[in-house]
Amino acid sequence: MMRYQLILLVFALACQKGPVGEATTPSPEVQVSAGPVDVVLWHSYRDREKAALEQVVARWNETNPSIRVRLLNVPYDAFVDKVTIATPRGQGPDLFIFAHNMIGEWVDRGHLLEPISQRFLPEVLSRFISSTVKALVYKHSLYGLPLAFKSLALFYNPDVIKEPPATAEELVAAARAATDRSVGRYGIAYEAGLLYFNAPFIHGFGGTILDGAGRPHVGERPVADALAFVRGLVREGLMPSGLNSAMVTSLYNEGHAAMVITGPWFLAELSPDQKVRATVLPKMPGGGIAKPFLGSEAVFLSSWSRHKEEAIKVMDFLTSDESALIRLRVGRQTVANVAPYELDEVKADPIISVLRAQAETAVLMPSRPEMQVVWSTMDMAINRAVFGDTDPMVAVSEAQAKIEADIAKMAR
Repeated sequence: MMRYQLILLVFALACQKGPVGEATTPSPEVQVSAGPVDVVLWHSYRDREKAALEQVVARWNETNPSIRVRLLNVPYDAFVDKVTIATPRGQGPDLFIFAHNMIGEWVDRGHLLEPISQRFLPEVLSRFISSTVKALVYKHSLYGLPLAFKSLALFYNPDVIKEPPATAEELVAAARAATDRSVGRYGIAYEAGLLYFNAPFIHGFGGTILDGAGRPHVGERPVADALAFVRGLVREGLMPSGLNSAMVTSLYNEGHAAMVITGPWFLAELSPDQKVRATVLPKMPGGGIAKPFLGSEAVFLSSWSRHKEEAIKVMDFLTSDESALIRLRVGRQTVANVAPYELDEVKADPIISVLRAQAETAVLMPSRPEMQVVWSTMDMAINRAVFGDTDPMVAVSEAQAKIEADIAKMAR
């Protein structure tokens, strides 16, 4: 009942008009076709997630001959630039799938997203976990329908790690015990050069990255303390440097990492022969909970689409309970829909249960435009502090100054 009431509140806010209501968007000429209408959908899924989406789309195309969905897979690293550049030129998709954190940038500066507040009734929105809908509301307008929620967790090999660590001290001890240079195995591995993957530790030490007013706080002591903790893992040889997502997965699949910090997409890339368990991220020194960012992965409607009415129908289908169950079963996604989690088969899945529990303590990833100048600057600061010789406090203080200057330029 409370979830439905919150959805109604989100819906009411999203339907408000005025200066902060529906954004002004382009009105491209609607194309009329005698044959089936093609709705182009861009995504960056890989492996099982890709297979699951293809299965859902195939079901749509089989039963809806008048509207044909065409998929285009765009590499994740190039996705934002491709959408941002191609869409205003009329070369972008009708729909695309991405996390909610780019909404502010795409609305305020790019005018790429079509508000959908008044296209879906509360009954539709009530099918989702409320936080995944809330993440998609920006300046009182709803800009997408959620497909999945994604946050980090700790995955481990049960043959090596017998008891999952519940504290930072236990994490370090487990990593030490599991590290074995003779067989090329590290105790832990993750993309430690990126802010996104260090956010749980920053929050766990009591730090804030960007507040609700768009002010950065990365130059404060808790942020430096978190980076000092991570640097200790690297300097002790418990964790390798220079990793990307594919390398983390490869290390685990090949038995060269006993524990990895990653997200649910890892399940879609896991070798079927490799054992895995999951647990929530451990508490930090002082008892603070390691809180990862929570991302609401959604399907967005391009404001430049010439087939908006058809695309809306596709959005509804992609986010239905039936489609969500396919994405959960085939793609191992932590779907945004509530209904699948009521099934016995899902309740009995220990990894999905952990990911759902981890999301309860996660911090909603900021979607304000200011956050876009935080990511790269903090990534550089983290690399200097964690893998280099720069004092963590110096690195984050310099990052704070640069971010403040960059945000000031945005306001001009």
